[in-house]
Amino acid sequence: MPKDAGIAVVQGAVVFGRQPGNITSRILKYTYGTQVSELFIQGVHDPDLKENINGNDRCTKLFGKFIDMGTSVEEGKKVSKTYTNTVPNSSSVEIAVFTADETNPDPMYTNEKGCRPLPPLTVTIPQSPELREIVVDYMFGDTELHLKAMDKLTQKPCEARLRLME
Repeated sequence: MPKDAGIAVVQGAVVFGRQPGNITSRILKYTYGTQVSELFIQGVHDPDLKENINGNDRCTKLFGKFIDMGTSVEEGKKVSKTYTNTVPNSSSVEIAVFTADETNPDPMYTNEKGCRPLPPLTVTIPQSPELREIVVDYMFGDTELHLKAMDKLTQKPCEARLRLME
């Protein structure tokens, strides 16, 4: 441990508070992912997480990693992921973001030890008898995780709400 480590932390916090532009990158403390479902594969997926959705057997609660802990991210670092809703005629999809800590940095499921949910993001999408692809941009680099969502077919932004209180 460096000498006067506590003072160094306080000095860094003061610099960030007074001149946030001086901090150009940070190291992610957690792995980030979303809770996703995929077609169920016997012998690969946990049978307890098998669910029939719209006539298809799917494995739910999968951890869909989009960035690893320990990654250095500069302000504005963007990671894009495309998701497909699982039910036709949906008017919204929920993006459930999870973190995974150092006790389990590469989980398969969101219900494993070390995984923690962030508040879910509800994205309003155009209703369609077809399944919709939604592109979600995750922006890192400052002290918050920012998200933007867009309907892939129309290229129009989707309304998104982050629920902080249940």
